[in-house]
Amino acid sequence: MASILGSAVTLQLRESGTTGSYLTLVCETSSGMDGTASVTTTVTKCSTVQSVATPAYSFTFDGIVETAPSGSQVSYEQLLAWFGANTLLDFKRENPVASGTNFYLQGTGYLSALSEAAPAEGNVTFTGTLVATGTVDLTP
Repeated sequence: MASILGSAVTLQLRESGTTGSYLTLVCETSSGMDGTASVTTTVTKCSTVQSVATPAYSFTFDGIVETAPSGSQVSYEQLLAWFGANTLLDFKRENPVASGTNFYLQGTGYLSALSEAAPAEGNVTFTGTLVATGTVDLTP
């Protein structure tokens, strides 16, 4: 069984409806996906019935604020602009970033949370959450 290194999977973003390249998060330190689907159980006089809601997906991410991001990176300032404007974003997480992809998630969503911290020692960091709208595509 082959494993995938976390350092090889990055969160990539672009404004939805555009055809430009996806941009990676500037100085990403971690990212992850949380999926939930609530299950409702109803006990009746003839049986127990269970129903499952449509899955909901959210993606969390952390990074270090960079003063001179490259043209292929999303800056913290751009994240703030998208957050403030409620911009619908396309997102993608994949490995490798080429043919023969072993790990792939793609969809659209909104930034639902964005924060930064400036500790007395260390770098200025940011944390955010992107909530997917609709389904998440698992096929490259």
